[in-house]
Amino acid sequence: LVQRYRVNTESTAAPVLPTVALDLGCGTGQVTRVLPKLGFTKVIGADPSHKMVDQARAELSKDGIDSEKIQFSVIRAEEVDSVLAPESVGLITAGVAAHWFDQAKIWPVLSKVLAPGGTVAFWGYGEFRIKDHPEVTPIIKHYRNDPEQLGPFWEQPGRDIVHNHMRAFPFPRSSDWDQASCRRIYFCGDHVPELDLPRYPFQEGELDINNITLNHPDQKEYKTDVILRKRHTWDSLKAYAKTWTALQFYYEKHPEERTKDGRGKEGDIVDRFIGSLEESIGGTEITLEWPLTLLLIKRKMATQANTEAE
Repeated sequence: LVQRYRVNTESTAAPVLPTVALDLGCGTGQVTRVLPKLGFTKVIGADPSHKMVDQARAELSKDGIDSEKIQFSVIRAEEVDSVLAPESVGLITAGVAAHWFDQAKIWPVLSKVLAPGGTVAFWGYGEFRIKDHPEVTPIIKHYRNDPEQLGPFWEQPGRDIVHNHMRAFPFPRSSDWDQASCRRIYFCGDHVPELDLPRYPFQEGELDINNITLNHPDQKEYKTDVILRKRHTWDSLKAYAKTWTALQFYYEKHPEERTKDGRGKEGDIVDRFIGSLEESIGGTEITLEWPLTLLLIKRKMATQANTEAE
C-alpha cells in the first residue's frame, strides 16, 4: 500500500527520488529488512537503543541479507538530520514507533532529509480485539485502563497516542509539505465505532490493500477492514500478554503477583484477565485483531513550491 501511494501522483512529471529509505525507531529491523524489496538500494535503520540496533544487526546476519544495502545507526529520530545529507532520502517509515517522537521537532527534521516528492509513512496499532466477540471489548479495555489493573503502568504519552489510533499525532502544516497528499487510514473494521468516518471495506473474500488509497484519492481520512490479525489459543494469548511492558511495571509494584500460578481466579492478574475472556467466549482458540492506523504524507515537489510562489 505504501509503495502504491508513493508512485501515485496527479503530476504528469513524477520526481526522480533518491533510492534511499530511512526507517525510524527501527527496533530489531523488521520493517528495515523489507524495504530493499521495494527497490531501495540503501536502507538506514535508526533507533536510539544500542540494544535494539545490536539485535537488528544480528537478525540481518542470521537472515543472510546483504549488509551493504542495510545499515543501522544508534540515533534519535529527531536528530537524523545531523548524519544525513539534505534531501537524500526518498521514503521515511516508522512502524509502531512514531507515537514516541517529539511532535514539535520531528517534522522540521524530516523536511530537511526527505527529497521533494518523497513520502513519510507512519503506522501503529492499538489494543487488540477478539474477532466476532465485541461483547468482551469492555473486559479488554478495563484490563488496560483501570487504575487497579494495568492503567497506571503504561509509558505515556506514547501508549495513549497509539491506543487512540494516532488521532493526536498531527500532520505538519508548514509549506514544505503537500497538504493534499495527507491520508489517515484506519484498518479497524467495526472495532472502533467512535470513529465517525466513511468506511470502504475490501471486496468480499479479498485481503488486497494495494488499491485502497488509489480507489479513494479524494478521501483523506477513512476506515477500512482489519489487516492485522493472528489466531491464538488461550495459553498463547497468555504468553503474549506476559510480554507487555506495563505488566512488568505492575509486577514491580505488586511482587506477590509473580508467585501466583493457576488458571482464572487462582492465578495472577494475567490469568484472571485471560480467565474472564475464556469464561465469556469458551472454546479453545480465538482470533485477535488489532486496529491499525496508517499516516501518509508527501513532501511538496519543487514544481509545486515554485507554482505557489509565483
